[in-house]
Amino acid sequence: MTDQERIQSEKEKALLNQSKKFKIKVDGQEKEVTELELIELAQKGDDYTSKTQKLADERKTLQAQQEEIKGLKVIIDEMKLNPELNKTLNKVYSDFKSGKVTKPDTDSNLKRIDKLIKDADDPDQREKLRDIKEMVTELAEEIAERKTSETVKKLEGDIALLRNTSLIGLGDKIEGDIQKLEGKFGKDLVGKYKADITAMALKYPQNSVPKIFKHLCDDTEYETAVLESAKRKEKEELERKKQGSSPGGQGFTAVTEARKDKSGRTNISDIVQRVKERLGKT
Repeated sequence: MTDQERIQSEKEKALLNQSKKFKIKVDGQEKEVTELELIELAQKGDDYTSKTQKLADERKTLQAQQEEIKGLKVIIDEMKLNPELNKTLNKVYSDFKSGKVTKPDTDSNLKRIDKLIKDADDPDQREKLRDIKEMVTELAEEIAERKTSETVKKLEGDIALLRNTSLIGLGDKIEGDIQKLEGKFGKDLVGKYKADITAMALKYPQNSVPKIFKHLCDDTEYETAVLESAKRKEKEELERKKQGSSPGGQGFTAVTEARKDKSGRTNISDIVQRVKERLGKT
């Protein structure tokens, strides 16, 4: 069968289905409908069922919400009938919102409610007041937890600030110690390990910078650096001594005293002798 013949056959079947009638009852009355109309009615029925189910679910949710606020409604009604209770709970709520509730306030409010419970003649009323007392207690506990949490957060912030401040001071000290190492062992060698020295000194502040530097260096490298440092120090000492013993050196000490006459003038012969001593011609 070709595609055109198949299409024609399906059209003919559709026409036959339209001519075929079905008897159904609607609201107690018998009614004839075509197959297409029957299908449409079935689809509408499915839509109706789906919408009905959705509506039922929404009704259950609403009922659950009403049950949740039922207890609060009882309390509100009770507050309308009892001015003392109304005053107490309004104060508790106001203090709660402003964060002013303290333990003494809470204890005082609970004692007032206890008195209302004791004075109540109706058992139902006493039960409602006990529920109210429980609610007040829960509010007080929630506030206490919130204040504790805020205090902890503040302390954490203070500790972080203190730690950062300490790290700044420690960083300055580390930088100064590294500069001393550079003066002793040279910038090239110390600079090679500078980043690692800084990181380890910050992480382990109980260890000194020279100790960390020695730990990072290769043994041979460190021994060579110490030897070179000693040679430089010895050379500088020799230069210093040489300058001190040479003419005009800072280490010269005159033997002859520079005496002064009655007028306060230095004796010329003493000045000449001191010059000779400085020149090494005595």
